[in-house]
Amino acid sequence: MSKSQPIANTQFDVELDGTNIPGVVEVKLPEKNVQTHNYREGTDIASGTKHLGEVTYTKLEFARSADKSNSALDDWLKAAEEGREKDAKKQIAVLLKDRTGQTVARYNMEGAMVIQYSPPTLNATPGGDQIAVETYVVDFDTMQVDRS
Repeated sequence: MSKSQPIANTQFDVELDGTNIPGVVEVKLPEKNVQTHNYREGTDIASGTKHLGEVTYTKLEFARSADKSNSALDDWLKAAEEGREKDAKKQIAVLLKDRTGQTVARYNMEGAMVIQYSPPTLNATPGGDQIAVETYVVDFDTMQVDRS
């Protein structure tokens, strides 16, 4: 009998086209929703059945510490801004890791495009030595979860 151990949400990596994005401090994984619709035959309003419909996703959001070596993300955002869809669509993955550093789940999103960028909020208040964090919102075509 195997003992299931809870997995901490503090160990993760984010990859863009297989390359690690350094400095990611927070990720909000997308939700997957299967739409349903009602179907009934004839005029009997009291009966009917549910049928499955389209699969939809919320957006992926991630935040990273701002630094000047950000060319991969800058290039990705620029491709979207310029409407170069072929260059703007990438594969992004979030790897959830256990306490030993082993990947226990991989969330793969295909056709990912950055659709929103928010620069850091700055604060010069004394004692406000917080990290400058920039955030990205990503839309995508499909998501698969691999737990193997």
